[in-house]
Amino acid sequence: MKRSLYSETIHIFLSTSDDELLGSLIKNYAFPMDVSQKNAYRVQLTRARQGMNIVAWYAQVAKTINKAKRNEKKYYFSAKNKRKIPTARLRRNTTE
Repeated sequence: MKRSLYSETIHIFLSTSDDELLGSLIKNYAFPMDVSQKNAYRVQLTRARQGMNIVAWYAQVAKTINKAKRNEKKYYFSAKNKRKIPTARLRRNTTE
């Protein structure tokens, strides 16, 4: 017995049309589907899609920020030379 009426990844859910999703829900629904239930599903699908689009957008922004943080150079301040020196250069000089 299936525990859900619809089960897919978020990416597939967002790329599937509302009519296809509604058809899948109706096909897997165990009871007779009336018009009010179909309309309720339409509203719920629209709201779920809007919410997941926002979540996907935030995830993309977070991924971009994390990538930028990984790529930025880390510096330490040299009091002797009064300038910033990349830590990668510092590590290379300390091993010699």
